[in-house]
Amino acid sequence: MLFEPNWDQQLLTQYAQLRERSAKPIVTVYPWGFEIEGNKAVVPLPPSDQTTLVMRPAPEGELRPDNVTLVFRTEHVFVREPLPGCHVAGGFLFTSGDFVQQVPYDPYLYFHGEEQSLALRAWTRGWDIWHPPHIPIYHLYKQPNQPHRAHHWHPEWEALRDFKQHELTALAAARLVDLVDGRRDLGVYKLGTQRTLDEYARFAGIHYAQRSFVQDYRDGYSWDA
Repeated sequence: MLFEPNWDQQLLTQYAQLRERSAKPIVTVYPWGFEIEGNKAVVPLPPSDQTTLVMRPAPEGELRPDNVTLVFRTEHVFVREPLPGCHVAGGFLFTSGDFVQQVPYDPYLYFHGEEQSLALRAWTRGWDIWHPPHIPIYHLYKQPNQPHRAHHWHPEWEALRDFKQHELTALAAARLVDLVDGRRDLGVYKLGTQRTLDEYARFAGIHYAQRSFVQDYRDGYSWDA
């Protein structure tokens, strides 16, 4: 990660402002990327000062009876203010410290599905997801067709596993279905009771029970929901 000067104070300020609108706000979005050129961190695409990034399902996403795992991406909305969201970024989630007690990270999820699980469990417990207009941190994203030994899916690491990546991914997909369908009691990792998945569907346009998109998510969320 790459951090702007005073990044922590910037996030504290944004969080304090959101506390005036929400009892339990979460500041989150996929950060802008940076790259390493030589020994120097470089931001190749300067962040926009005209838009706010929001997270939405990729257009090719689908909800199937046996798999509800979606890929999310960032898109621009031409406003400069915090916007409500329905998804969290695992690499950038800023909120109060009691979040980890109220919405504990599910250790039985391997990579894919973890963000959806966190978002759904937080939202149904009364937490509000917000995408900030300014993101003071940057992420070193994987470059296409450039394998790196630090990646947990690298063939060298895969060869050392007792359980292969595809097996863990399948188990994670099944666990996410367990979560949204209530197929079994997940204990502290189950959905909350302050909001329902039907309410989430009306807000976000993602209806897990019906395995459908209530609205065309490419047209945007219902921000006033």
